[in-house]
Amino acid sequence: MEIEFCKNCDNLLFLYSEEDEKKLYYGCKTCGEKQAKVVNQCIYNNTYDIDLSETINSNQFLKEDVTLPTIKDNPNIKCPNADCESVGKDDSEIVYIKYDGENMKYLYVCKSCQTKWTNQ
Repeated sequence: MEIEFCKNCDNLLFLYSEEDEKKLYYGCKTCGEKQAKVVNQCIYNNTYDIDLSETINSNQFLKEDVTLPTIKDNPNIKCPNADCESVGKDDSEIVYIKYDGENMKYLYVCKSCQTKWTNQ
């Protein structure tokens, strides 16, 4: 972002917004001059490069969250824990979270034994 100066008094221009039109403009605090802001110029960009699987994995209450989707009695998705009471039965319940939509990565949590695994 470049620093802009007033054409009238050569003082620093500050960014202001008009709530009605939702537009940005430069304004001078000294003389009150207003200048239009370039439309396609980025003001602020923040990118996150964190692994959500680590954050989600540390939450011990995922199985209690009623807002998360649950897979019930699906023969294709079973708990990988051999000691789990749901292994070999038809009444398994597994909570899942899509933590990477671009690569279709899911985190699964068994409601019986709280075992967590991903589909990498």
